Amino acid sequence: MDYPIQKCLSVKGVSDKAYSKIFGLLKILQLSSLSASKETHYEGLNEWEDPIYGYVHKMLHKFGFHNGKLHQKPDSEFWWTIHNLVTDICYSSSLDTKVSSHHSSAWERNEALIKDLNIIITELKIKEHGA
Repeated sequence: MDYPIQKCLSVKGVSDKAYSKIFGLLKILQLSSLSASKETHYEGLNEWEDPIYGYVHKMLHKFGFHNGKLHQKPDSEFWWTIHNLVTDICYSSSLDTKVSSHHSSAWERNEALIKDLNIIITELKIKEHGA
């Protein structure tokens, strides 16, 4: 199992509310599957990642992430590990590309993120409720 996924799974004391917000990110990714660029070498990458990072940053703020301080805040720590998962997606074993991973398309990265989030959801047995 990839290290970023292991980090997500290792955060203790995360609330059900923080976990359930992962489905909002999954919905963004599912919609992005229809429009993300399949061109490689950074084509359309910013357009793809802006709404994803926007959602993750919103969750970081919502769950108390301030100036990189995670002390006593497992919900924000969990969302920081999700941020790192997005950032490191080109190194995921779920990424399927014919080019160097750092040149992978937005669509390929999107599909890898969907797979990785589904692993997290399954491993943590997260239930969707009011996401």
